[in-house]
Amino acid sequence: MIASMKPGSVVVDLAAETGGNIETTRPGELYTDSNGIVHIGYIDLPSRLPTQSSTLFANNISKFLMSIGKRFFRDSDRFYLFLFSLTKL
Repeated sequence: MIASMKPGSVVVDLAAETGGNIETTRPGELYTDSNGIVHIGYIDLPSRLPTQSSTLFANNISKFLMSIGKRFFRDSDRFYLFLFSLTKL
């Protein structure tokens, strides 16, 4: 699959820290192979992108809470009060 990519393509392995999903990944490194394909195998990607990581995590948590809120809170005011109280922890 990597061999069929065009020069200048970028491959980002988000699982590089735990062995990776791409066989050409070098954990902790960014390198360009002989075909001109850039491989990114950072093991600390979330710490390199703190704002984006926080936004994605908050979005996932809010979607999760909204999904369980519909089942456990019939009154929307009580549900929003519950969500507001979580932000004050």
